[in-house]
Amino acid sequence: EHAQIVRESELMRFRELGVHAVVQPPFFASDRHWAVERLGVARMRRAYRWRSLLQAGISFVASSDAPIEEPDTLSGLRLLTARDGVQDGEALNPEEALVAYAGAAHHLTGDAMATERPAGQILPGAMADLAVLSNDHRTVRAVIIDGSEVYTA
Repeated sequence: EHAQIVRESELMRFRELGVHAVVQPPFFASDRHWAVERLGVARMRRAYRWRSLLQAGISFVASSDAPIEEPDTLSGLRLLTARDGVQDGEALNPEEALVAYAGAAHHLTGDAMATERPAGQILPGAMADLAVLSNDHRTVRAVIIDGSEVYTA
């Protein structure tokens, strides 16, 4: 939980132990401005290492940490992919960001769910809870719960 500042040696230890990490993209936006002052530039190079986690083979889930931060998944996806314009090599591509918010969460809980139906993916026959957004991501066009459309704009 809160895998925010991770040394290289910890990345390897996470992998060896099979640790599943949880990251909070909104913290990147809200914390990084004061964190540099408190942690220093060198330690900040080990902060918010989303790409590094993936490259080390560590599965992780993205969350908002609500109610501390707003539970705005769209904002979290933007932070995972754009990192507010910070070019440090730690951004994810859109598919990786979606997996962090949706697919990875199922993967980490899949065994506990003990289900025969696939989940965490958009596939025929899979369990699906999702929202379909407009192209500008400002309007919900439809909501699907367990494969059934429950709302249409």
